[in-house]
Amino acid sequence: MSMTTFGELKLYYLRYGDTVQIQHKEQANCFILHIPLRSDAALFDGTAYFDQNNEHIVLINQNNSSQLIWDHREETLLIFIPYSLLERTLVSQLGHLIDTPIVFETALSSYNASTWRHLAKYLLSCISDHEVLRQQKYVVSQLEKLIVSSILSTFPHNHSAGNNQRISNVCPRHVKKAQDFLHIHAHENITMEQLALVAGVSSRSLYSGFRHFLNVSPMQYLKTLRLDKVRSELLSGDVNNITGIALRWGFAHMGRFSAEYKAQFGETPSQSLKGTLFNHPR
Repeated sequence: MSMTTFGELKLYYLRYGDTVQIQHKEQANCFILHIPLRSDAALFDGTAYFDQNNEHIVLINQNNSSQLIWDHREETLLIFIPYSLLERTLVSQLGHLIDTPIVFETALSSYNASTWRHLAKYLLSCISDHEVLRQQKYVVSQLEKLIVSSILSTFPHNHSAGNNQRISNVCPRHVKKAQDFLHIHAHENITMEQLALVAGVSSRSLYSGFRHFLNVSPMQYLKTLRLDKVRSELLSGDVNNITGIALRWGFAHMGRFSAEYKAQFGETPSQSLKGTLFNHPR
C-alpha cells in the first residue's frame, strides 16, 4: 500500500498477494472512488453487490460501509474525496446553494470506466515519476478540479441536471459578472461600491441578487473565496508562513482568520499545513 495527498484528495494504491476480504467502516463526510487497474473484485456497498472489474468503477457514498472481496491479482487506486470539496464544486457549477446532501448512484458504464482508468494511471505517473508536477500548486489545483468535476458529471446523483428542479434558477448576468470579478481580483481590496460598478447595478440590487441566488452577501462570498485560496496554498506544500499567506489574501486579524478557517474546513491553518507532508508511493 502506498498513500499520498493531492490537494484535498487522498490517494491509495493497493495490491494484495492473496484473495482477501476487507470491511470498510463508514467514512464520515468522505466519498471513496474505487478504480480497479487489473483483475476484478466483488464489492458490497451496504445495499447491493457489484462485480468491480475493468468495466466498472464504484463510488461509495459518505457514511456508507462497504465490503470488498479482492482477487490476489488485484491492483486498485482508491481516491478519498471530502464532502466539502464536492459540495463547493457543485455549488460553483449550479450557481446556488444546495438544500440536501449529495448522494450518488454507484454503477458506472464501461465507457466511463475506461476513461477513469486512464486518469488513474496518469495520476499514478504524476505521483511516482513526475514529482515536480505535484509541487506546482496550480497543476495540483487543476487536476483536483478535473477529478471532482468528472465525478459530478459522470456519476448520477440527486443534484444532476435531470433531478434538480433548481438548476434552471440560473444566476442573472450582474451576479455572474460580480462572481467572475471576485475570482480574478480576490487578492485585492474590493469594496461593495466597486463591485456594484463592475456589475453595472446598484449596491442594493447586487446584494439582493447574491442573497437570492447564492444565499450569501457579496462580501461573505469574497471571504469564502479567499479562505479557499488560502487553503489551496497551504495544501500546495510550497509555503511555511501562514501569517504571510493570510495577509496576502486580506486577513489582517490572525485570531479571527484562524476561527473562520476552522469553521469552514474543520481544521486549523496549521493542521492543513502539517497535512502537506507526503508519504510517497514506491
